[in-house]
Amino acid sequence: MRGHSFLSPVAMLSRRARFVLFGFLVAALVLLFVVSPRLSPLLVRHTPALDFVAASVETLALPFRSLAQKIARLASLQDIEEKHRLLSQHYESLLFLRDYASLLEEENRRLRAMLQYRVDSSDFFAKREVGRVLSRARGSFAHNVIVNVGRQQDVALGSLALSRGALVGVVTSIGARSARVRLLRDPQSRIAVKIAGSGQRALLAGQGMDNLTLLFLQGSEQIAVRSPIVTSGDAGLLPPDIPVGHVVRSTDNRLEVALKTEPDVLTTVDMVAYKPLLDTP
Repeated sequence: MRGHSFLSPVAMLSRRARFVLFGFLVAALVLLFVVSPRLSPLLVRHTPALDFVAASVETLALPFRSLAQKIARLASLQDIEEKHRLLSQHYESLLFLRDYASLLEEENRRLRAMLQYRVDSSDFFAKREVGRVLSRARGSFAHNVIVNVGRQQDVALGSLALSRGALVGVVTSIGARSARVRLLRDPQSRIAVKIAGSGQRALLAGQGMDNLTLLFLQGSEQIAVRSPIVTSGDAGLLPPDIPVGHVVRSTDNRLEVALKTEPDVLTTVDMVAYKPLLDTP
């Protein structure tokens, strides 16, 4: 806290107020050192005069007492103002820390959700890196995202992009420290899937909308709504049994697939390299 002298409140007064204050002080000094010694013998002999002088001095002292109280009040107000300034700074610091803690809590929540998924099969997966979504492509690549991991983190072409253990896309181009992920809803996306439980094979195709289309599916009338869809591993491009979504029925009574993870809200993805992809020269 900044220090202040006794005269600091006086400096806050206007020029006219300081002039009046100076005049009162000069008058008080004249009465004290000039007039008072000469009148003292007379005042001692004349009691009415002594009473009058005492009353006059008391009256003259009133402005000084009031001024002293105002000076003390000004000093107190200055202290209060300084304390208010410090409290305002502490309050702004606490607001910043609260917002920063909220961001950390949200990030920890996302990471905890991702860590709930464990790569248990060493036969299929070789490397695993968490990538942050940097941007979303536009135009003809509207259903692609750019992540901040690439060749230096052992991400390869065809690597899987997972969110909470569910497949959301596949790496289609790669750089040293970034990669482009084609999301499953992209119209060019085609992956081999199967119905969990029954084992019926199909081709899952993106159509640029929320739900995906099941192609070449036999016996579709026997498939129940909300049946889980997983990768089949056919053709060796993807490992089998990776969760994708579940069966839904469209408005025209066709079978479609709703993804397990909504791609539009992705902020981080689990980049998993498929071992056969790394083994290829």
